[in-house]
Amino acid sequence: MRALLRPRTRKTVLVIHVVASVALLGEVWGLVLLNTAATLTNDPGLAHAAYRLMPVMVFGGGIPFSLIALTTGVVLGLVSQWGLFRYYWTAAKLVLLVAVICAGMFLFDPEGMAAATESASGVPVPASDARQWGQVAVLGTQVAMLMTATVLSIFKPRAKLFDGGPRRGVQGAGGAGEEPGPAVGRARIAPWQRSSAEDVRSTTPSGG
Repeated sequence: MRALLRPRTRKTVLVIHVVASVALLGEVWGLVLLNTAATLTNDPGLAHAAYRLMPVMVFGGGIPFSLIALTTGVVLGLVSQWGLFRYYWTAAKLVLLVAVICAGMFLFDPEGMAAATESASGVPVPASDARQWGQVAVLGTQVAMLMTATVLSIFKPRAKLFDGGPRRGVQGAGGAGEEPGPAVGRARIAPWQRSSAEDVRSTTPSGG
């Protein structure tokens, strides 16, 4: 599949991946600040308004950016020498991004918090502190996972998750655990060429 993407196309996909990943991190950090403000404020109306605003950020930024980052990351893994599961850092990045998406889907609940801060008559009411701080913790964990993925992308640890080892039938260059290969620059001579060369040497007069 690597041959299907030209270098310019690969760079374009890489730019889209980086932009989407950075935008996703910024969107989640914005949600952390908004949730923290809603938790610390003594104004139930302000907290309710903050929770009502969060779904707009999620559906307008978080979901599109996370899907774009995931899709472009998979494409880059398939068309590059790193692979998706060949190295620990590429596999870890994929797992972290999927974990961020799952945390947002199953643990983050701004609609529920908006409903919890509104009474039956429509008047804003305080929500449970434990539930509010729980939402902050979910978003903080997402930020930590996204920052870890960013660090892995920059440093790219060389440890391999799957190492196929040397290919069979290919001689090594004399490294540890490998059969010593032929000397560099020495041409291989077929048996029929070897016999012809020996005949030529035997008929060639030696210098006295």
